Amino acid sequence: MSLPDAAGRAGSGPGAFCCDLLVATRLEAGCVFGQPPANSEESVRALLRHPAQTTGSDAIYQGGHPHPRGWGAFARLLGRHVRELGDWTWEQAAAHLAGRAADRFRLADRGRVETGRAADLAVVDPSAVTDRATYERPRVPAEGVEHVVVNGVPVLSGGVLAETARPPGRALTPS
Repeated sequence: MSLPDAAGRAGSGPGAFCCDLLVATRLEAGCVFGQPPANSEESVRALLRHPAQTTGSDAIYQGGHPHPRGWGAFARLLGRHVRELGDWTWEQAAAHLAGRAADRFRLADRGRVETGRAADLAVVDPSAVTDRATYERPRVPAEGVEHVVVNGVPVLSGGVLAETARPPGRALTPS
């Protein structure tokens, strides 16, 4: 259902409906929307450099033709905005991609490599990390991502998906 249709059904305007939905779901509502391109590369770069910025992805992983960001959003940020453009250092990228998001969403055991925190780690090759997924081929994994550990369980090793009986990840809620 489109946002205007859902808002109309609820007897509300789109902006108020979005706010009410986010409050009612404790920020757990999701959506997919289309809009004409409104951002220039420079505006994206300015946003990335802002000290309050946290990074996420609006990727949709399910369905027959998911969004390609599910297989390359963070690799694109690392390859393009760290290695190529220098918008962040590698250390700043770790803070933006993990620490600030964990802080913002009050995920007390995430976002930093410290004793007692969940072991969610990604090892990338700084000279090779890049996105490869496209709208035509959305399930192409990123290049240069060597190892991924989720909750202490290796899910990618040497660039190859590991066989796991059950995915170790889970939906997270604020602490």
